[in-house]
Amino acid sequence: MTDEILTPEEAETTTTVALLFELENVAFQGRRVVFDVLKSMLADKDMDLTPIHFSRCCVDTSVEVALPHLLELMERQRISADKMVPEILQAIRATLIDNTPASPKSLSGLLNKAQAEGYKLGAVSDMDAEAAAQLFARLDVGEPEEGAIMTTEDELGTGDSQAWQNAARALDAVIPSCVAITTSNRAAHAAVSAGMRCVVIPDKYTSFQDFGGSDRILDTLDDAACQEILGMLAEHA
Repeated sequence: MTDEILTPEEAETTTTVALLFELENVAFQGRRVVFDVLKSMLADKDMDLTPIHFSRCCVDTSVEVALPHLLELMERQRISADKMVPEILQAIRATLIDNTPASPKSLSGLLNKAQAEGYKLGAVSDMDAEAAAQLFARLDVGEPEEGAIMTTEDELGTGDSQAWQNAARALDAVIPSCVAITTSNRAAHAAVSAGMRCVVIPDKYTSFQDFGGSDRILDTLDDAACQEILGMLAEHA
């Protein structure tokens, strides 16, 4: 019996693997920017925003939704949240776009190594598409593929599992082979619910959260963490 002859396409099958990440919070200290802007603007109204207030009301929640709850928590319901929201959003956008916080060198190294290994890159953002594209360009890893940056119009943002699925599909990546880097339980649970593997790197506003279901919880994105993430990507390459 002769061996079956396979076409080149049948003989060589490849799985498209993608590394996805929260754009603002992983790359640009986005949550700290939101905190600093809120703290400054609330201070003008004689309110002292603490990390505890922020963590209870504002983590992974849009400013439009979070601010009324925050004012209620601080017992300042008479202040109009509707009037403050546009100014707050403008200040957050300006800080991230015009005065972009430095991206960790370790992240740039990880993204470049992932690209060198043939993995695709994608991001999920809580900002509008134009702002997200400008932020992605600051990473200096080349132009993103069409659809690789997912933004959502509702209050869920990076907490929307559909956004993570859409990012993977835009890259033609096999969802279970993807690795998502997140910073909060809401984003982590969304990525896991989307069917992908998840690495969590909490910040000081989310370190108390439950990350059950995630594949890895890392203290920081150091060299060892980058090697671990690359190893996870290689498992399905």
